[in-house]
Amino acid sequence: MEKSMEIQVLKENLLRALTIAVKFSAQKAQLPVLAHVLLEATKTGIYLAATDLDTGIRLRFAGKVVMPGSVAAPARLLNEYIGVLPLGVVEISSQKEKLTVKAKGSRATMQILADSEFPTFSQATPAAKLGEIKMVDWLGSWQKLETAVSKDLTRPVLTGVLWEMGEGRLVATDGYRLSLVEREAFNFEGAKEKIVVNGSFWGMSAKTMADLQVDTAEIYWLKQEKQLLLKTDDVMMVGRLVEGEFPQYQAILPKGKNVVVTVERESFLQAVRGAMIFARDSAQIVKLTITKQALMVAAAAQSGGAETVLAAEQEGGELTTAFNGKFLSDFLSRGQSEQVTMALDEALKPGMFTEVGEKQYRHVIMPIRLREPAAG
Repeated sequence: MEKSMEIQVLKENLLRALTIAVKFSAQKAQLPVLAHVLLEATKTGIYLAATDLDTGIRLRFAGKVVMPGSVAAPARLLNEYIGVLPLGVVEISSQKEKLTVKAKGSRATMQILADSEFPTFSQATPAAKLGEIKMVDWLGSWQKLETAVSKDLTRPVLTGVLWEMGEGRLVATDGYRLSLVEREAFNFEGAKEKIVVNGSFWGMSAKTMADLQVDTAEIYWLKQEKQLLLKTDDVMMVGRLVEGEFPQYQAILPKGKNVVVTVERESFLQAVRGAMIFARDSAQIVKLTITKQALMVAAAAQSGGAETVLAAEQEGGELTTAFNGKFLSDFLSRGQSEQVTMALDEALKPGMFTEVGEKQYRHVIMPIRLREPAAG
């Protein structure tokens, strides 16, 4: 039977590409083709593509094209089988609706779909190009924003990141906390609009670019398709923008700061983690008491309680408030500075958290009302 495509690749090259691409496929989608990867053998190289319609990837990897062609192969099945093959050359060929995979002493076949069933990717056009962006900025910003991006699909706009292009400002909020990053790297000349970037796309693209050790990528805003696209010579990633009105986040940002406390970040983190052992039984509530030159971190439950007193630089009055311990831990664990600052206006107003020496990043956490036990 005549072959319609044939390639020869090293197992390690194919497996690396598959491991990345399969994460962009949709295993439980209504469209069966979305659980597949598009394998393309062309004159310019061998490519793998995958998409769940919200995010997508197309990457090139090394190999020999014996016969050009393209097929849609089952993503997970192909990835798992290639993973157990011995190191060395893998031969892949297609005949009608069957893909054949051969390696040293091994042979497997699997059902495939026609390449025509696979969704077409948008193309990067010169007119849509915003510029270039360093992946250290792309990944670094995501690490600051990630914890505030909502996972609640009933409010889609909160699952994205607001990008105010004219100001180079990025904002994420889940309604309980907010992260705001301002970097010149996101201020492209001539672009003044505001868009909401798919949080899943940002996170997956940041991790993928880091895994591929990409330094810089071209970034495109496809207005008509409502997509954002990252591109290098060997990889292209596309993400659908989130539609909807992003909340007026300015109203959430604290205006006053009657109490400001600065404390060593790592010590604060360890104190919160200790309190969280007990806070698990009390809605993750961690109590913070600010006194003269000290910060007490505490939690109480029926099973017991814990408190840690930390040395701190304090300005203003004394204050007792409480926050979700996981939210505090998320902020502190992702920090890089030696010290962090917490600014508060009142006990029941949002707290502003910043890293000392990092002026481009602000994090806001909503407080929790404390229910004090009765005296006696």
